[in-house]
Amino acid sequence: MKIFDLTHDIPPYNIWEAAYRLYQTLAYWPVGTVFVLLVDRGVGSQRRSDVMKSKTGHFFVTPDNGTLTLVAQYPGVQNVREIDETKNRLASSGGSYTFYGRDICAYTAARLAAGKITYAQVGKLLDNTIVAIPYQTPVFTIGSTSGTLPVLDVQYGNL
Repeated sequence: MKIFDLTHDIPPYNIWEAAYRLYQTLAYWPVGTVFVLLVDRGVGSQRRSDVMKSKTGHFFVTPDNGTLTLVAQYPGVQNVREIDETKNRLASSGGSYTFYGRDICAYTAARLAAGKITYAQVGKLLDNTIVAIPYQTPVFTIGSTSGTLPVLDVQYGNL
């Protein structure tokens, strides 16, 4: 198994930028890659943690907080499973919410990537609905363009 690190440079709590950077780079990762996305301002809250399998066969382990907004549209959602924390949680970590990403998400992702659990063993199958961040797709008319600028990339000039 190979471990890769895409970035630790997402600004704190910037879920939209995490969603965009994932979308930007997804095509370069092999089928079967397990991604862990931990840009979360809701640690210890009631939001669920999921593993989404895309239509291209990639896996995404993340709190259901909007980080999958763009990859849910392309390449699309094959299905979503809620992480069963009673079975997929680092041993002896039940009382801690401080390292939720480590104890639940990273732990589940590592076991999935290493073949210690199957995708079915992650937890119950959900409908394919995930939290999505609203944004305006580009609209082109004569003399104007409107939409959401995903990120301001001052180093390479996208505006």
